Amino acid sequence: MFFALKHAAGIALLGSLFYATGALAEVAFRRIEIPALGRFVVRSTLGLIAWTYLLFLFAAVGGLRAPLVLPVAAAVLVAAVGRGLRGAKTGASTWLDERRRAGLPWRALARALAVGLLPGLILIAIFFHDLSPNIGWDDNVYHLTLPKLYLAHGGFRRIPFNVYSNWPQNVELLFGLALMVQDYVLAKLVHAYLLFLVVVTVFRICRWQTSRGLAVLATLLVLANQVLLFEAERAYIDIGFAFFFLVAIACAVEHLRSQTRSPLILSGLSCGALAGTKLSGIAGLGCVLLIVLCQRPLRFDKERIRLILSSLLLPTVALAVPWLVKSALYTGNPVYPLFYRQLGGVEWNATLGQQFMAWQQSMGMGRSLHDYLALPARVILDVGPGYGHFDGYIGRFWVVLVPLSILTAAFARSMRPYLLSAGAYFVFWALSSQQMRFLIAVLPPLAIAATLALGWIRDKLPRRAACIGFYAVVLAGACWALPPILLSSSRRAFAEAENLLRHGPVDRSAVVPDGYAFINANTPPSSKIMLLNVNHGFFLDREYIADSFFEASQMNSVLSAASSEDDLAARLAGLNLTHLYLSRRSWNIPYPDFLLRFLQNPQHARLAYRCQRGDCLVYQLGPEAGAPAASSG
Repeated sequence: MFFALKHAAGIALLGSLFYATGALAEVAFRRIEIPALGRFVVRSTLGLIAWTYLLFLFAAVGGLRAPLVLPVAAAVLVAAVGRGLRGAKTGASTWLDERRRAGLPWRALARALAVGLLPGLILIAIFFHDLSPNIGWDDNVYHLTLPKLYLAHGGFRRIPFNVYSNWPQNVELLFGLALMVQDYVLAKLVHAYLLFLVVVTVFRICRWQTSRGLAVLATLLVLANQVLLFEAERAYIDIGFAFFFLVAIACAVEHLRSQTRSPLILSGLSCGALAGTKLSGIAGLGCVLLIVLCQRPLRFDKERIRLILSSLLLPTVALAVPWLVKSALYTGNPVYPLFYRQLGGVEWNATLGQQFMAWQQSMGMGRSLHDYLALPARVILDVGPGYGHFDGYIGRFWVVLVPLSILTAAFARSMRPYLLSAGAYFVFWALSSQQMRFLIAVLPPLAIAATLALGWIRDKLPRRAACIGFYAVVLAGACWALPPILLSSSRRAFAEAENLLRHGPVDRSAVVPDGYAFINANTPPSSKIMLLNVNHGFFLDREYIADSFFEASQMNSVLSAASSEDDLAARLAGLNLTHLYLSRRSWNIPYPDFLLRFLQNPQHARLAYRCQRGDCLVYQLGPEAGAPAASSG
């Protein structure tokens, strides 16, 4: 129980830090009033963006260390509390004062609990699931591994052969802050906290324009997607991407409504945060520009253009450029490894580029005109594991709600910006890597559009009997579509909670692969490992090189460049490699024929360890390889 309370306190502390930073940032920007989002979401957004780039600055100058970063965080919290106390003494209105003046606080509290009951239970279930020591595939490859390596080094460093280390990493830096404060379980909870912010934002936007009940339905439409629940239980980045995308859209909508500048600035900052989260994040700027320009297409005067350039484009570029500069410094290519023929890049070649693009284009169900026309239906109805079926699931209720929203948008304006941005992003997704998890960003805008469409239909119906029938249909549809996914996830999570309360937290060592445990315990700290057929590095406490993509194998390029066993030995020695870890999981990589002979030649390598299940082998490289192989039995 203490383990759960400790991590609940940890994520509450980080959430408070982000909010406090945003509250202080408002001093510089003046208060940004966005009624549809509310003060909590606006300040949390500003705080998250501020901390990602503050951490970037620390990492860039070699100061990404707890003794330097955590005092800054403490100072921010103290300054925010002091500012709040000064505001209270001067008579400034506080949230508590507003609640007292409103009267009946217990009734308001009961109403808030009733509204948040279902989504709250799901978020609590995700919290308990995240307390597990297990991590997912991509966080083991880079989402958690990169911040771990940066913290060990005190900042950014070149990580040979790791393509991901040269991509934007805003959310990974937040994971690094969590690792500094506590551990990688807290980093997983940071991703869950970003989902909490998505849910709150969706609720507030819908509540601003429709009823409380439909706003709750919107949050459930977001949560009832298996691909999103899968990501929430891991330290991935797509939910953070979805949050900044949603805030950027909502701020653009508020700018059009109020004709004020500050919402457009926050939209630009959010677009910059998107570009600092993924290389593809720049697509968010295109979606927001589409909203701004299509809603007021006839206004292209100089003042309007100047406003868009200074308030939207400039913040986006300012937050995207640092990551591009970092990539250019380490690789010579700001968008490494893309455009290799034009821009070049280290540890890459034209063949790998072709293999990488062929792999990306193979995802989904084809690229013909017919495939693109069928894609909107296929991505809902014909999904499943494996890249041939988008590698994920979303709720089938979208096949009804999306067309309903589009039809309603012909008569009502409120849902058009959300449909337009989701549609534009879907087109970009269709032309790029068709992985289901990359579509998480469109789920909140679609949920808002669907809810606003239902609200518009309800308002057009005659009162009483028709409204009762409307709510009956909506309730029946929700009871049919939502429970299977939500109950399945909640059941698993609460089983984790029961196990945690009964038996305590699982020891971290239980999830460390035994081959890695052998390397960590039996090799010098200066050892450097080549990983073949595996690229998980979070639990490996030694320097290593590995493939970023098995479909475009850099390790195979290194091995295949050798002309003989002796040449291979020289090349590996030139890379300062001392050990080779060979996973027996096949990725159909065409390694050179002499690799097996090289590993069996005692002049070049000796077997040092055979894993428990025989699924991996650890070799010591060099003629002085040492004692015979160890084995777990």
